[in-house]
Amino acid sequence: MVDAEYVRTQLLVTRPDRFASIVDALRESADELGWDVVPESLGGRPVDPTEVERETRVRGGVHPVRPHVVRLVARDDHSGALVDAARLLRRARGRHEDLVGVELDRIATPDA
Repeated sequence: MVDAEYVRTQLLVTRPDRFASIVDALRESADELGWDVVPESLGGRPVDPTEVERETRVRGGVHPVRPHVVRLVARDDHSGALVDAARLLRRARGRHEDLVGVELDRIATPDA
């Protein structure tokens, strides 16, 4: 059996065609928690969500880097607050029922 745990510090976004609106929705909820969201490629390179959407449209709905990552960072004034991707995702989905294409990043670990 394989067990899975989620990565508390990031979310995966599988809809590059809606990346900017997804990041905006996550940013709105993260802001209330004292966190920042940092959109990145899978390799950790910062990306512009609007540019990701533009590239996706140019390529007919396909983006060369898929999925993308949204990293969560506590702001300096909230440095004691632990970020939690599941908490942010619940909050954002509660406000934006159409928030699709966002999921927890999971790490599979073999059972001992």
